[in-house]
Amino acid sequence: GTGLYLGAVSLGYAATGQAKLKQDAVRAFRALAFLGKVTEGGTHPAPKGFVARAVMPTSGPDPNPQFDLAYDQRRRERDALWKIIQPRWPVDATGEWYWKNDSSSDELNGHFFGFAIYYDRVCETEAEKEEAREAVRRIMDHILEHGYNFVDFDGQPTRWGRFSPEDLNTNEAWVIERGLNSYSILTYLSVAYHMTGDRRYRDEYLKLALEHGYGMNGMTQFVQGGFHALGQ
Repeated sequence: GTGLYLGAVSLGYAATGQAKLKQDAVRAFRALAFLGKVTEGGTHPAPKGFVARAVMPTSGPDPNPQFDLAYDQRRRERDALWKIIQPRWPVDATGEWYWKNDSSSDELNGHFFGFAIYYDRVCETEAEKEEAREAVRRIMDHILEHGYNFVDFDGQPTRWGRFSPEDLNTNEAWVIERGLNSYSILTYLSVAYHMTGDRRYRDEYLKLALEHGYGMNGMTQFVQGGFHALGQ
């Protein structure tokens, strides 16, 4: 939600030049960037670049009781791939925030959508641009360093954070998500390359799009009508 809001107010600023809209965009950007840092350290530190779903102040009620192990087990009964991970809301290094884990491709889609438009339409100084680049690099490097996966504090991919060829092209459990997640990771890499100019992101894009068929995955997903392992 915040990523879509960031994109919207960034476009609003580009169209009108209203200072208030730029202020709104900067605040939204920094909120998103914070979600990518609050997960480091604390009671259950996640790898650098992992993005929280949300945060809540520790001065308020503890959200964990309603997301306890029994909650995970009930979800697993309905979804065999549901991830059991506790706690759902770890505490950050400052002790001031609960952050929600098991983040998905939905969060990443919002972040990269918002970051790209913010960078192009709002960032005017080199300092503003570099702050946005750093936020994108943290996430993109995390995904690449973990084999095209979005990895939580337990060292394992989140329920929906899988983008590898092994999962999307050869794992029957990912047939339905193949097209969307293929296009998602290609978009992340395109945004990262556009913002940073780092050729590595472009090379990864071409490898996935051409060598692993990600460029066709979304186009053929519904035509195939079932499980299909590329190259088999």
